[in-house]
Amino acid sequence: MYKEMKEKRDKLLRDTEHRLHKFRSKFKEDSVFDRQKLAAPENKSITINIKTKSIEEYIERNKSST
Repeated sequence: MYKEMKEKRDKLLRDTEHRLHKFRSKFKEDSVFDRQKLAAPENKSITINIKTKSIEEYIERNKSST
């Protein structure tokens, strides 16, 4: 019985590893899954374009429009 269970376990592990390998190779070339692109930007400057002269002006303009 132990031998049967071990054989079943080994077969299941092989099958799972095979499926996992197929899945990984399928998405290997897909840039969406590129970890570098999904990672947070490190030491990169972020520019924000605000066309107002000050935050207060922006707040006042938005208050008056509502």
